[in-house]
Amino acid sequence: DEIIVDPKLLLKPGQTSPELPKLLAKIARNLDDEMGGAYGEILARLATSEVYEPELVPVIRAVQKKAGMKGDSVIGPRTVAALVGTSKADKIQKVQVALE
Repeated sequence: DEIIVDPKLLLKPGQTSPELPKLLAKIARNLDDEMGGAYGEILARLATSEVYEPELVPVIRAVQKKAGMKGDSVIGPRTVAALVGTSKADKIQKVQVALE
């Protein structure tokens, strides 16, 4: 199942978005053993929350740093792209443009 998150998402701690549970599901799906041990319980407990709770900040920071980002805890387009990657629809569109 492909998880599609709005690529223009901008979310700071304390803010709310219906996109957050999808992003958290993607993070949980890609956890390695080390991060799963550290953050698995928080992700499981807040998996359906649309509120960017303060206890999610260290999770987002760790994921950002692992992706080579500065870890500012702001969920923006770069964070979404690093976590979710490119959707199949975007990939198909790029191929179609290249073929034209």
